[in-house]
Amino acid sequence: TGTNGKTTVSQWLARALTDLGLRCGVIGTLGTGFPGALKPGLNTTPDAVALHRLLVDFLREKAGAAAMEVSSIGLDQGRVNGARFDLAIHTNLTRDHLDYHGSMERYAEAKAKLFEFPDIEASIINLDDNFGLALARRLVSRGARVIGYTQIDANLAAVPGAEILAARGVRTTAAGLQFEANWGGGQASLHPRMVARFNVSN
Repeated sequence: TGTNGKTTVSQWLARALTDLGLRCGVIGTLGTGFPGALKPGLNTTPDAVALHRLLVDFLREKAGAAAMEVSSIGLDQGRVNGARFDLAIHTNLTRDHLDYHGSMERYAEAKAKLFEFPDIEASIINLDDNFGLALARRLVSRGARVIGYTQIDANLAAVPGAEILAARGVRTTAAGLQFEANWGGGQASLHPRMVARFNVSN
C-alpha cells in the first residue's frame, strides 16, 4: 500500500517471483492476472467477493503467490477482509483521496489497517516517509518484524529493532540508476534501467 509506487512494486514483485520459479498473480491498477497477461479490472483493489474469486482462479492456474495493490479506500471498505497476507509493504503517504477520507489523519489510519492483519510475517516500510517512520516504530514496539528501507543515513538507526536496507551513492545516468544496497553486512551494486530517482525507493 502507499499513495505512489503500488503499481510498480506489485508488478516488479510478481515478475521477480515468477522469474524465480514461484508463479505469482498480480492484482492492481493495470488489471489482474499474470505478468504480461493482465485483464482490466474495475478498481485497484476489487471487492471482497471478486478478490477471493481471483485468488481461487490464481490457484487453479498453479500460482503459488499473489502480489496485490491494496488501496486505502479498499481497506476502509473492507474489500480485503478475509484475505491472508504474508508480507505488507508501505511505499509512502502523500496528499490524495482526501475527498473520500476527509483528512490526512484518517487517510493514514486507513493505510495502517493493512499492517494489523494477523498473519503478516514481515512489514517492509519506507523510513524516508514520515508516516512510514511512525508506523515502523509502532510495529516494532508491538514485536512485529519490520524491514525498513532508506536513502537517508540519519534514518539508519531511527527504528531500533528493525532490519535496515540502505541505498547509498545514488546516481542517475542516461542508462538508468546506479546505487549500492547495504543490509546487515551484505552489499550489492544495482543498476536498474529506470531513470527516476523515486524508483530507488520502489
